[in-house]
Amino acid sequence: MGAGRDSVRDLRAYSPAGGKIRLCFDEWNLWFAFFSDLYLSNYNLRDGLWVATMLNLLHRHAPDIPMANISEMVNCMGVICSTSKGTFLTPSALVYRIYTEHAGQNLLPSAVKCPPIPHFTELPVIDISATRSENRLALFVVNRHYDAEVVADCLLKGNKIEPVSRRIEMSHPNPVQYNTFESPNEVRIIETTESISNSGDRTGSRFPLRLKPHSLTCFVFNTIRA
Repeated sequence: MGAGRDSVRDLRAYSPAGGKIRLCFDEWNLWFAFFSDLYLSNYNLRDGLWVATMLNLLHRHAPDIPMANISEMVNCMGVICSTSKGTFLTPSALVYRIYTEHAGQNLLPSAVKCPPIPHFTELPVIDISATRSENRLALFVVNRHYDAEVVADCLLKGNKIEPVSRRIEMSHPNPVQYNTFESPNEVRIIETTESISNSGDRTGSRFPLRLKPHSLTCFVFNTIRA
């Protein structure tokens, strides 16, 4: 993640006057050490959450990274597994379904203030991106913590929202749970609605977000026009 951020910073610093160089990630994905895993890959929940943080990163840097392609789609490093036994979606593919179905056309600026995970990388516990299309606002939130639920204080500046939101969640008690041909829905997407306890004022909205451990949650809000 840091390398991508540094690359964007360097391009901004060294682009020629009057011109702007942009980045293209023509292939990105997780790589496994064993050939058998490479030939017929399978990704677990932890891998899927990594994909979600990559998509959040690409959202946040969309003006500087207009193109990015995952490698591959099916089987060999693919997020979809398909043989004569059948076909199933890995958690990485489920992440793509969530973002494809709910991401808006316009990027909203976002920032996180939170403690780091208890790991030498010291990455923030929460990773986010935000998008909007007309009166629909979507927040994509990853809780990186291995075993701790997080209740985050969310502030939407300049956006009033309706009192009910859609909650689209991918989680599992086991952070390294796989889907398999025998059990293709161990990790799955669960969608619910929930009431919003909004303590904001006329300039925006403020409310708590409850995040399960090692999870991806997409919150979809309908905004209220002033």
